[in-house]
Amino acid sequence: MSYLEIGRVWCSVNLLLPQHQPFQRDFTVGNSTLGFGTILALSQGTQWRIDGMRAAAHVSGIELQVPAQPGWPKQFIQAFRESGPIEAHGAAVGWLGHKELLKLVLQSGCSSALILKDDMDWDTEIRNQTRLR
Repeated sequence: MSYLEIGRVWCSVNLLLPQHQPFQRDFTVGNSTLGFGTILALSQGTQWRIDGMRAAAHVSGIELQVPAQPGWPKQFIQAFRESGPIEAHGAAVGWLGHKELLKLVLQSGCSSALILKDDMDWDTEIRNQTRLR
């Protein structure tokens, strides 16, 4: 399966998804999702990174979700590596992980999402710093 074929399948699947009503939330910039519909973290399951992000989110008053990533079949990763923009295994897994999170956002009905990698850090006062003044 080539990268373009993967993209076509991805588009076809998304067109078949049921339409959801958007979440009713406080979308002001200083809220617990920094004005986004949701905040998701991309992780390959490294527990100490996940624990660190969750601790930082808790201290910051941020709602953070770390969805589990599927196990990618070797053939799928190889197809992406051969036809994708980067040939490295880690990059292929990263691209596929981002695609999976985008799929979750579309299925959830959120109008926006902030997607972070699990090695991301931020100032614990981020909610106060992002408020509209």
